[in-house]
Amino acid sequence: MTEIKPKEKKKKKENEKENDVSFKRTFQNVFWAVGIVWRTTPWQLIYVIVASVAASFISFLYSTWMTRYIFNAIQLETPFAKIARVVLGIFIAQAVLWIVMGAFYHIKRPIWRLRVTKAINRKLFSKVARVDLACYEDTEFYKKFTMTVPEAMGGVEDYVIELVDDALAEITSLVTHTSIILLIDPFLIILAFIPLISNLIFGKKMNRIQYDYQMQMREIKRDKDYVDRVFYLGDYAKEMRMTNIHKVMMRRFYDDLKDTQKRTGKFGFKTARFMFLKTTIDGTLVYYAGIIYAAFRLLVSHTMLVGDAIVLSSAISYVSSSLGWVTSTYVKMNQHAMFLEKLRGFIDYDIKIKQLPDAPRPDRGKAEISFRDVTFRYANTDSDVLKHVDLDIKHGEKIAIVGVNGAGKSTLVKLMMRLYDPTDGAITCDGEDVRDLDLDAYRDLYGVIFQDYRIFAMSVRDNVLLGRDGDEETVINALKAAGIYEKVKSLPNGIDTMLTREYDEEGAVLSGGEYQKICIARVFAADSPIVILDEPSSALDPIAEYEMYENMLRVCRDRTAIFISHRLSSAVLADRVVMIENGEVIEEGPHAELMARGGKYADMFAKQAENYAEGGSDDGE
Repeated sequence: MTEIKPKEKKKKKENEKENDVSFKRTFQNVFWAVGIVWRTTPWQLIYVIVASVAASFISFLYSTWMTRYIFNAIQLETPFAKIARVVLGIFIAQAVLWIVMGAFYHIKRPIWRLRVTKAINRKLFSKVARVDLACYEDTEFYKKFTMTVPEAMGGVEDYVIELVDDALAEITSLVTHTSIILLIDPFLIILAFIPLISNLIFGKKMNRIQYDYQMQMREIKRDKDYVDRVFYLGDYAKEMRMTNIHKVMMRRFYDDLKDTQKRTGKFGFKTARFMFLKTTIDGTLVYYAGIIYAAFRLLVSHTMLVGDAIVLSSAISYVSSSLGWVTSTYVKMNQHAMFLEKLRGFIDYDIKIKQLPDAPRPDRGKAEISFRDVTFRYANTDSDVLKHVDLDIKHGEKIAIVGVNGAGKSTLVKLMMRLYDPTDGAITCDGEDVRDLDLDAYRDLYGVIFQDYRIFAMSVRDNVLLGRDGDEETVINALKAAGIYEKVKSLPNGIDTMLTREYDEEGAVLSGGEYQKICIARVFAADSPIVILDEPSSALDPIAEYEMYENMLRVCRDRTAIFISHRLSSAVLADRVVMIENGEVIEEGPHAELMARGGKYADMFAKQAENYAEGGSDDGE
């Protein structure tokens, strides 16, 4: 057997401590989940309460009380007609109950469940839409979110209903069967408390084993899901056919299967060991002790009726089970509370960049942006991405921000749009610190296309408007400005054609450059005073890129336009060029002026011009 190293033991203990949920927090999480269900579907909980108590009581009458009644009544020579009426009455009550419960369960339950899921999704999606962008760059935060939140989110309603149903059913069973034991022989109540002891000993150990197993399985499943995506997504199809990457992925898949088998065997043995001990104590010991005691009183001392002897052992088992339920349910509550803790942790996460109440709104008419000694560093990194940046952007100005990859260009515009806040310094809008402005109104100043743009499985119209108001003419004009209208016009349903075939077999599949132009049309359709294009032309050739920027500047003549590129051919169109290197603004001014200086910008422009010019021409323009 492999010896566990001290460091591994320490790490395991730290993980257990981190994932452990206290007694108080367990109940807080459970009541939080119950509160969501109650506020969303109160009638569902009322139905469960009534149905659980009624079902448990009828079950007691049907299985325990009626058995005792029939045998004792026959032994005491009770008329058969009376026995038959009692039995028939209980049977009819049970039949009616099951019909009513079944109708509610199959008709109303699906609707109630959807309402609860909708309420939780609303909470979750609302938070996702506003949570700090830095959270997605925190590996540990993102890992916890993706691995545990979907589990808790999907099971909240099921768990609450199951918990309330089980609790009331067990309490009713405990009261009814305890009553009949006390009626027959109070001494036997002692046997019923044995499962409490075994659950306290073994319950939490089993809970920890199960939780560790599930978390490790999620890690493996995450990797298996990635392998699956590589095989079936079209993004990897060409590499899959032209290289041997499929062999690498197959080996990775088989390794995951072996790991699953290994961990299942390891955790299965541990669980089986505790289950054997618990079952032996809870079931065998309690059950046969009750039978032996009842048999002695019935056959030896003759102090017990046949019906009492028959139901006594089962009644003890019911009471033992109900008492055992108290501790076993806490174990289940604690286990689910671990997942709820992650869900609550995300929903209750204190957003750093958030909407302030009654904050002033920026003036869309001028919206001049200034950087004042701005320094920025990403979380968990050791170096500054931007260093002491001072920059003024006037209303209506056309600015090209240039520099090599990794210089800090995209980070600059993310700070400008307040997706991040500066580590030091300040960004102002018309002299007001942007941190003091209405967040939504400030971000609404910008129409932006990011370098890693996304196309959605929706119509062309929806991909251009992205939820904004706009008529058909707005969409068409935006597509024309982006140079993609003729292509869209040729599609089967024009601007209402679905893009991608993810949900529509007749959806349009365009080229990378065409998708990019669809995204560029978004900024033309948006009535935003500031337009930002962050490397939007990477899929275009230099000539198409130049034409695209010409169209953008023509359509945005009354707006501020900022375009970011490491290709400099379009910089000549800008009023001002800002060159960034290693997070610092090293040159700034009109294209002609920077070329005349003969600095780094001029050197980079000349080198790129040589690459673009036919025959190695030195003509930079």
